[in-house]
Amino acid sequence: MATQLCQQENSVLIAQDPLMAALYPENRTIEDYLRTQPLLRNAIKTHIIELLKKGMSVILDFPANTKTSRLWMRDIFTQAGSDHILHFLDTPDDICRQRMHARNAANNHEYKITDAQFDEITAMFVTPSDQENFNIMSYTYKS
Repeated sequence: MATQLCQQENSVLIAQDPLMAALYPENRTIEDYLRTQPLLRNAIKTHIIELLKKGMSVILDFPANTKTSRLWMRDIFTQAGSDHILHFLDTPDDICRQRMHARNAANNHEYKITDAQFDEITAMFVTPSDQENFNIMSYTYKS
């Protein structure tokens, strides 16, 4: 979806996974990720704000699966004074797991996720709520 959104004129895609893999190639566990992800976010935040202030459409391919991660995103567009859309992919876990297995098998992504890691990550998920005041565009999975 992020790649499709980036087809818009005057937009740039910033994806977390390639950056994390390049900066922290030793990361192998969820604990590694939780330790290094805030470092990446802090390092690029000002850059993203500047792009937004210059009128660029910035597509963040970053997880927004927790309130904390969404607060980070909110702070960016608030500081930039820009509009936003939070794209919420409402997809059942079994479909996500199937897609993860297919991605692992294709061997075309920076990370291979185990079923145990999938379960650990999924347990952290908090559905965006109206109280968070995001402009949410939801996509509900249809088989």
